[in-house]
Amino acid sequence: MRLSPALPAGARREIYLYGDSAACRAVSDAGGLYLKKYVKGEAAYITDEAELDKMLADLRAEKVFSERGSDFSNVYYYSPKIRGYVVVGGKKVNLHVSETRAGIKAGAPLIFGGY
Repeated sequence: MRLSPALPAGARREIYLYGDSAACRAVSDAGGLYLKKYVKGEAAYITDEAELDKMLADLRAEKVFSERGSDFSNVYYYSPKIRGYVVVGGKKVNLHVSETRAGIKAGAPLIFGGY
């Protein structure tokens, strides 16, 4: 099941159900069916920088802001091709990319829970 055309098809995915942020229930997308009203977001694991660059270009995503830590990098984007958004720090965001030692993960509108 691919809820959003924003994230790459075929990628390992998570669906965020019922609540926002840490209040959600994250489930791996194993072909389950979910009522749209319960789906609050989704995430996909990106294989490499080339796939990430292609996704960002396809979405015409514009960088809103970023943050870094000792073992992570988060970049927040806004894309006119993704329906909906959340407001973070007074700015519209609907795509969140996190890079850690474990890899690259992209979430719409945000990556919920731990990453």
